[in-house]
Amino acid sequence: QSFAQSKSSLGNLKQHQDEQLKQLSELIQTLANYWPHELNSIQTIDNTQSPAHFQKISALIAQIRDQAFKLRTSFLTEVFSPFKQYVDVISSELGKQVDFQISGNTVAVDKALAEKIYSPIIHILKNALDHGIESAEEREQLCKTSYGHIKLSARYHQHGILIEVSDDGRGLSAPHIFDQGEKLGMIQSLQALSQEDLHQLIFMPGFTTASKINKYSGRGFGLDAVNKDIQALNGRIEVESKQNQYTRFKIYLPTEQIKTPSLHFRINQSNYILPRQQITAIIDQAQSSFTPNPVYGFDEFESVRLPYLNLSSLSTNKAPSHQSTQSHMLIVNSTYQRMGLIVDEIYGECDTLIDLAEIRPAKQTYQTVILNDGSFARLLDIDKLARVLNNLEADEMVIDLMQLF
Repeated sequence: QSFAQSKSSLGNLKQHQDEQLKQLSELIQTLANYWPHELNSIQTIDNTQSPAHFQKISALIAQIRDQAFKLRTSFLTEVFSPFKQYVDVISSELGKQVDFQISGNTVAVDKALAEKIYSPIIHILKNALDHGIESAEEREQLCKTSYGHIKLSARYHQHGILIEVSDDGRGLSAPHIFDQGEKLGMIQSLQALSQEDLHQLIFMPGFTTASKINKYSGRGFGLDAVNKDIQALNGRIEVESKQNQYTRFKIYLPTEQIKTPSLHFRINQSNYILPRQQITAIIDQAQSSFTPNPVYGFDEFESVRLPYLNLSSLSTNKAPSHQSTQSHMLIVNSTYQRMGLIVDEIYGECDTLIDLAEIRPAKQTYQTVILNDGSFARLLDIDKLARVLNNLEADEMVIDLMQLF
């Protein structure tokens, strides 16, 4: 009993320390968000200080912010690494050969979140090994390799993290799901259900498609537990499957901060960044037919008519006439569509810490961030820019461009 009490006390202490670290990190991030907005006012009041002095302060704030982020987070590949041994042991016990791949070494998450996703991922991997991957004989009959493939990956996705667990095994069987759902009184007619609705039944309490009970399956503790764990993290889980081909589980989790490789570029006299994963391609003006003068237009990319937005024309912070007029088009993917963004000059790539929880005006299309060297840049919101482009195409007036840029 004393051991159990000690273990509980240690757990409470760790939780308390995690909460304190989170509060410290949030205070530092608030300072980092506040500083760029107030710097102009400070410089106006105290014009005796040089710009280099303020940039040094900004660089120190950025360093403190980044160190707090490192203390608070773990890379998901560190969280995933123990799964390799787990898959090896279970596949050996089941008499199956499995090639297990892990990716996502640039994705960092809060340590408290990392601990809580461990169990759901274990359960999904167990299902993939037991239900999904066939025996070597079955796979050869289906003209597959004798060994199965399971992939665990993570990447930043919109305002959070996407974790995927996929296998190239049996896939979900609609008839088996329907039979089990009918026995449990969940459904009445197969025709009334879409494939997506049918797949969602596997997350219902008590649902299992296991034909026999073993140490891994058929005990009534199924994917409903996984679903509850993910929902407790304010996330959601989806499944995609094709019989005898694959099953893919997608776990969407919100996060307050991400650190991601970004492209650093100039629009007129201001610095901007975009997460590199949002950019499909970069096209030089000399290599394309786009004209950088209009506010928007159309160009052809990969044999598809592509709308683009000239950010230089929208910005009120115009560049001096002696600066280079050589433009570049960034091909980006918003939630709504693929589109082009014309920018003036590309500086290169940098790692950027982005605060996803920062609230900004509804029409404002950027968030100000501090780069590692202490300089400021504006992080563009691709989805809001897509809506601006749609308004322009519909001949609707874009109100208050000052709020946009």
